[in-house]
Order: sequence, then structure tokens, then C-alpha cells
Amino acid sequence: MDYARRENEKGLPTDVWHKVRLEFKGETLTVKLGDETFTATHLSIAEEKHTLSLGGDSGGPEGEKVGALEFRNLRIAQP
Repeated sequence: MDYARRENEKGLPTDVWHKVRLEFKGETLTVKLGDETFTATHLSIAEEKHTLSLGGDSGGPEGEKVGALEFRNLRIAQP
């Protein structure tokens, strides 16, 4: 499934919860969104992280609330 927004497309539905998992391992970031898995590899992914930001100004369409990301059962773990 293609989750990227294209002109005249809405992307992911906003009225349902989506199960998302982010895994940072070395130079690779793996994102699991529902039944789909996406990976990205870059040297900067392996750099030491001091913060991780989830939210903030959504930059969405007019009328969308700022910081529109909402989380349920958020877990952050280090192996």
C-alpha cells in the first residue's frame, strides 16, 4: 500500500488508530505501519541521539489543530 500523499489524496485515515513501530538499529530505521514495513538507511541514523521528538506543529491544512499527533499505549524501549 502506498501511504505517500499525492495531489487530491488524503493519505492515512485520521479517524482510526494506526499501529506503528519504529526501530533504530545501526544505520537502519525500520518503520512498521500496520502490515507494511519500510526501511531507510543513512549514516546519520547511527549517530548518538539525545532527543526524539514526536509531535509539535503539524503544519497541516487550515483548521487542523497544532500538534495533531495523538498517542495511545506509547512505549519506548531500549534493548
